[in-house]
Amino acid sequence: GCVYAADVSLRECQYRGNIADFSGCVYRENADLAGSIYEGATDFSQSVWHGKARLTGCMYFKNVNFASSTYRERADFGGSTFNRDTDFSGSTYQGRADFGGSTYQDSADFSQSTYKKQAIFNSSTYQSEADFSDSICQGKADFSDSTYQGWADFRNSAYQGRAGFTDSIYQNEVYFSGSTYEDKADFSGSIFCGDVYYGKDRYNSNFSRFTECTPQFYNENSHQNTLFGSPNNNFIVDTDKGYPINLNSEGLPLGCDFLTTEQKEYLADKFQEIDETKNKFLEVKDPKEKAELSKNLQALTEELYEWREEATTVKMESTAPGEEDN
Repeated sequence: GCVYAADVSLRECQYRGNIADFSGCVYRENADLAGSIYEGATDFSQSVWHGKARLTGCMYFKNVNFASSTYRERADFGGSTFNRDTDFSGSTYQGRADFGGSTYQDSADFSQSTYKKQAIFNSSTYQSEADFSDSICQGKADFSDSTYQGWADFRNSAYQGRAGFTDSIYQNEVYFSGSTYEDKADFSGSIFCGDVYYGKDRYNSNFSRFTECTPQFYNENSHQNTLFGSPNNNFIVDTDKGYPINLNSEGLPLGCDFLTTEQKEYLADKFQEIDETKNKFLEVKDPKEKAELSKNLQALTEELYEWREEATTVKMESTAPGEEDN
């Protein structure tokens, strides 16, 4: 790999080759690669970034590899689109790591990573599996306002700061087993369509532990609850040194409910429409058609977010004047 001793500025570049190989490179100062397009496979694995790493708004058409890399200052990947398998596993972020507002059309692997400050993944779309397992988040971890169409894996991780999984939609199973939450953990306003595991799962993982306070599934301030599509969940957590997840008579966290048949049908239809639009986007070659389909995908996602907010808002009964109890 190359060593860049001075600032690197390669904004809005277009790489047309079969592979763009930057593996093992060392960036001694700031590196700005924002807005770039990579038409072939891209390899930034085992790289070291001493200064700020700015890779916002990039487009990757083939497999992407950022695995086993180290970022000593802020790392920005927000607003990017990854069309094939994406690998950020085994990396260390000593400054703020921001992946917010990104889209992953294929698998996304962030496992076995360490975030020493904020880890931001909010407002993102994962159209295949997403793996955040075996990670350490020492600062705030924000996974809010996101959509997960494949399974999502958060197992065996440590959250030392606040952990936010709010206002999201999980289409398939989600694994939170074996993790430790040392600060507030918030799951309110989300929809879990498939099985959810905080305790033992099919991989025989350990129970999760909430050491600071009971996790939040119902937000009393915004009146947002959490909806579940499956009765086959495991909410049993380690209470020897932590707080329980308190359940209602239906086996769900207090204040929560099951999805109705109509809600399930809406979600199935909407995800099918998103999948069809995504497949068309991958097939067409014309830039104008791609731009139009990209706008359609964004509009469908925004429509889904708006629907989720309404679906998870608990209607509060109001008392008309003069009807109060005496």
